[in-house]
Amino acid sequence: RLEEAFNYVANLTMVIEERTLDAKLITDLTLGELHVLEIVNKEATIPMTKVANQLKITVGSLTTCVNRLVKKEYLFRERDAEDHRVMKISTTQKAKKVLKLHDRFHEDILYGILDGVTIRDATKVMTQVARTLENYYNPKEKNYEKPIDSINITIK
Repeated sequence: RLEEAFNYVANLTMVIEERTLDAKLITDLTLGELHVLEIVNKEATIPMTKVANQLKITVGSLTTCVNRLVKKEYLFRERDAEDHRVMKISTTQKAKKVLKLHDRFHEDILYGILDGVTIRDATKVMTQVARTLENYYNPKEKNYEKPIDSINITIK
């Protein structure tokens, strides 16, 4: 039953996230594009290789996505001043508006789930989920041994 619940939650989360995008009239973005914007928005400018690594995709796949997002005016792209081989990307104001809506969606879901649960317990569980998924994705890195601080989880 626990495995069924996990699968149900994982699938339903993606469905609801996609429907929420459509309901908020963000019809020109895919869920994958939105997740690229989320990572890029965490820093003023970020190298594309770093974004690709965080998303666990190739730089080539990211380039295709970034090209679409630049064309849709969600991202800026520029060469690094010191190393012209490095391409840096950053979000536009249009992207920041969309991300605020999406953040509100995540907060609503998270607060509903964690109602009555301490932040400490929630952080402990989410950290263990992150470690397990990272280890499953790349068992050679043995991420389950990483200290909590090295896993990027932000609880608002």
